[in-house]
Amino acid sequence: MSIIYVCIATSLGEIASLYPVSGGVYYWSFMLSPPKHAPLVSWIVGWLSVIGNVVVTLSVNFATTQLILSSVNRESVKNPIGLSSDQQSTILSTSLLSGTLFFALGLCERF
Repeated sequence: MSIIYVCIATSLGEIASLYPVSGGVYYWSFMLSPPKHAPLVSWIVGWLSVIGNVVVTLSVNFATTQLILSSVNRESVKNPIGLSSDQQSTILSTSLLSGTLFFALGLCERF
């Protein structure tokens, strides 16, 4: 499987050296696709990139939440509020996602 990753990285490196622009994959897909389909292809690639970034951010937050919650022995910790395990996961995931958005959107510079 790592050979495939090396081939993909090498081909993307070649494309990046051929079209060194700040647009990245959007511009590459526009320039490398047929002129008739270039706007549609670059639009699809752009949205797939946005969706991919959102999914990666959410999965990292979920994995971090599960790591934190599994490292704490919840049976031995007193739960004065009486939250279930699912509710604790939801609260911690929401707080981590809020913190991620806080820093990603640059809101921390305003405070």
